[in-house]
Amino acid sequence: MPCPAHIKKATPKSGFLFDSKSWCPDADSNHGHKDFQSFALPTELSGHCSFKNVLHKLLFFTDLVKQKVKNMNVKLIKQTIQNQHFTFNCIGFIPPHNVEIRSEWALLTHGYTASKSDCISWASRLSEAGIPCCIFDLPGHHLGSFNYVNSLDDFTSFSHECFLDAFQFLSSQLSSGCEKIILAGHSLGGLLAIKALELDAFEHFEKLAISIGIGISQHKHIHLFESSFYQKTLNIRRQLIDAKIDSNFIFPWVMQEKKNLSLTNQRIHLITGADDVVVGPGGLETLRSNLVNLNNNVTAYEPRKLPHHEPSLAATHIYSFLKKELSL
Repeated sequence: MPCPAHIKKATPKSGFLFDSKSWCPDADSNHGHKDFQSFALPTELSGHCSFKNVLHKLLFFTDLVKQKVKNMNVKLIKQTIQNQHFTFNCIGFIPPHNVEIRSEWALLTHGYTASKSDCISWASRLSEAGIPCCIFDLPGHHLGSFNYVNSLDDFTSFSHECFLDAFQFLSSQLSSGCEKIILAGHSLGGLLAIKALELDAFEHFEKLAISIGIGISQHKHIHLFESSFYQKTLNIRRQLIDAKIDSNFIFPWVMQEKKNLSLTNQRIHLITGADDVVVGPGGLETLRSNLVNLNNNVTAYEPRKLPHHEPSLAATHIYSFLKKELSL
């Protein structure tokens, strides 16, 4: 299926590979022999390194060490949150003391049957860049918190408000202020992030939702969740969540909720892999189109590799998008 013009597709980096090293032909690397500039030939003998290459590798290693030091200085604060409807666990990621804390804060959550551990790589990358983060477990998801929900109606009506609890927790740990709230989630969490954009408590903030592994499925035949393969995994998966939010109840609700979204004038970024078999071909563009028709500012990116069951791989794509969006 051709890629719609609205969705940015990932493309492989150009270049050549020789002896496990990337290279690019030029006269300097061939010691001035311009007649030797074949695109099919290496420009350096194996094992030979110019001063320029040594310096480049040294600078790269120095930057890598600096990043590791930043990571070591990120402070984690653990908390159990209890509100009117739910009890769940969260972890705040406070940026290193040698990095200026930014006025954009990120609130991150996971998908169905998973846990906040899926968001660790996201929060690590962003907090190193000065963005305070809070990752949290969705109510009734037992991989992260052994807590329960009172009813399906409680979950469908109020679970998106957990983003507000996460924000209030982060506020209690920081003396600096927040001007822009980043709401991000994977799959089910991505839907809740979009819904949280309309919380009254966030009305006076700039807001941005980043939803990963999400779309409106265009499967013409049996959807993955209805397949015999997936059904065989449900015995285990059902026991990872509260029975009141069983897949028989949640999946139909999620499908209808995505189709019935009515929010308007919001900033939303969608990231779904081309290899995401849950969303499937055309699902990302359908959701993007629906949201744009509601007068939202929506961008979408489709990496070549971001399977639905590996949301932690989205860290690079989230950071790359925010680097441009926020001028990091």
